[in-house]
Amino acid sequence: MKFPFSEGTIALETSEITEILLKMNKNKLFTINSQPRVNGARSDDERFGWGPKNGRVYQKAYFEFFIPPALVNLFVSHLQKYE
Repeated sequence: MKFPFSEGTIALETSEITEILLKMNKNKLFTINSQPRVNGARSDDERFGWGPKNGRVYQKAYFEFFIPPALVNLFVSHLQKYE
């Protein structure tokens, strides 16, 4: 599977958020970078691991994307529904 602006294949960890990315891109939010939330996965974990031996991986989820100007106000209004 490939997404816009992706030079290679999608990282294994992305499988956790693939459905969200697909929905975003289908709705004209063109994703360019993202990562799933990880809470203490071992550094040797097949999907999320990286770093030194016997370490743990913690990362916050985020999405970077392009949005058409016509959708910005609608998007901001939607976000204001949440703290």
